[in-house]
Amino acid sequence: REEYLEFINKANISCNLFVGEVHGGTTHVEAMMARNIMIAPNINAYKFKYEQSNNMDYPFIFELTNGEIDTDVLAQKMAMAVNTVLDGNNLQYGELNRDLAFEYESYEKRVDKVVEDLRSIIKLPAEV
Repeated sequence: REEYLEFINKANISCNLFVGEVHGGTTHVEAMMARNIMIAPNINAYKFKYEQSNNMDYPFIFELTNGEIDTDVLAQKMAMAVNTVLDGNNLQYGELNRDLAFEYESYEKRVDKVVEDLRSIIKLPAEV
């Protein structure tokens, strides 16, 4: 785990290609928190986070073709990401990704929702 976290924090780009998992897996959140450019299909949790950002069009998310990843489109996004890093323009995307991951996936931001959900199914004291 320690080597993995060191690796992902040294990386600049992450490809997260889940198409059948609603939340997109844990690795995409870890990559976003590490300020990586994240390449992903425009579906489910990936799509939701970028739709919520409202401050820029995120160029590394792509549409599926007939429900599948088009490898030509994926290759274009990967080349674009590499060029963005080589040009030194990846910081804006890294900061956006870190902010979105924190906003939608962090314990600090989700704890109130968890408590609210627990209150709806069990009786909790008001001070919890």
